[in-house]
Amino acid sequence: MSESQIPLTRSADHSNISGIKFARTCYDHLAGKIGVLLTQSLLTNKWLIQCPDRYEVSRAGNKQLESIGIDISATQQQNRKFAYPCLDWSERNHHLGGALGAALLHSMIQNDWIRKVKNSREVLITGKGKTEISRILKTDL
Repeated sequence: MSESQIPLTRSADHSNISGIKFARTCYDHLAGKIGVLLTQSLLTNKWLIQCPDRYEVSRAGNKQLESIGIDISATQQQNRKFAYPCLDWSERNHHLGGALGAALLHSMIQNDWIRKVKNSREVLITGKGKTEISRILKTDL
């Protein structure tokens, strides 16, 4: 493993949570501790607005998500739920599911912020990813 690829399990704040419980995919979106933290950050930063059974993207969120490569309009056109709270089995809290959750994971992989682990649902965060997530989403992993 290169120095630019830091396993999520080594985060000082989350040393008691490891591997798949910390960062994994749930179908085609991000889950585990990181998925819940990112969703909370999106809500705190008011990029997402929580509704009873779904999330909506704010104007600020639309601009910011597009800045990291997510085409909100195209994502909304997909033949599936757009953005909804998906209960995380390990965190007992919600992470972002639906087309938007999938687009966020895809963008993070394309930007080399996250890398999939072969033959596993576990994902790793790169050094670049840790820096960019902290800078853009205002959350420390």
